[in-house]
Amino acid sequence: MNHGEQYYYKIIELSKKHGFELIFITTPFSKEYYINCNNKESWDNDKIRIARDAEENDFKYYNFEKIYTQDNSHHKLFRDSDHLNSLGRIKFRDHLYSVVGYNSSNSQ
Repeated sequence: MNHGEQYYYKIIELSKKHGFELIFITTPFSKEYYINCNNKESWDNDKIRIARDAEENDFKYYNFEKIYTQDNSHHKLFRDSDHLNSLGRIKFRDHLYSVVGYNSSNSQ
């Protein structure tokens, strides 16, 4: 097990021990990112593991990876193939807030 995996499981352990809610997400990316991904099998296996761990631990998992790929103008939301630009970040933030029930007007 590598350090990333160790930290991943440690975070799950700590969240259960201290009673805080853990939310897993898969962030949006462009069509090109997936096409050019060198290790799709590992990536798919990670998503399967995250979904399994979320279910087993009663955590939420939101997969946003394809929310923009259906939009023909999605390229306007990305700085490069896997990083959102300012407009994309705002659009994703607002989408994420609505999904997790966060009201930005109530926070400081």
